[in-house]
Amino acid sequence: MSVGPRPRDIEPREDIQRVVLDLVAAHGLGGVTIDAVASAARVSKSTMYRRWPTKTDLILEAIRMSFDGDHHIDPGDLGSLRAELRIVLDGAAAALRRNRRLMIALLDAAQRDPEVFALMRHETRDRLREATERPLVRAIARGDIPPETNLDLIPQIALPILHFRAIWNEPIDDAFLDQLLDGVLLPVAATPAPPAPASS
Repeated sequence: MSVGPRPRDIEPREDIQRVVLDLVAAHGLGGVTIDAVASAARVSKSTMYRRWPTKTDLILEAIRMSFDGDHHIDPGDLGSLRAELRIVLDGAAAALRRNRRLMIALLDAAQRDPEVFALMRHETRDRLREATERPLVRAIARGDIPPETNLDLIPQIALPILHFRAIWNEPIDDAFLDQLLDGVLLPVAATPAPPAPASS
């Protein structure tokens, strides 16, 4: 016996978004159609169009949902740069592990779709920068690292490394995060940025 659509006044938003993400991960953006999503989520197309006027709106909101909640957590002032950055890295790793197949599909789509490119840049690069900046600023205020520390360098180093391991399905486990933190990021944070070259 087939199961019909849900009542029109019920909008299972998270179910719909999960279907979208599964389709993107499996087939790319071209594999997402309103018909396919409505069928898999068991909702009417009119329900979907009320909330998402276009397929692009639907896809972009689902992408935002998939990256929300983990990798921009502020651990608060723990009195230790290492402890705070470790929590930030845990969140980033969790988001990448959960979204590995989706991220691969989106990296391809971002090369052709400026809206996807802008969203991916915000949800990965910009949010990790925000998440690492707060612990670094607190560490500077405590005198733990030099005031001249380059705040941009930590996420610029961490994000490509994490993405590389996620894409190639290599473990992003506690041992690796400790190695990344102690062997790379903390020494970089403790190194003052070089002075700007003098203008001629």
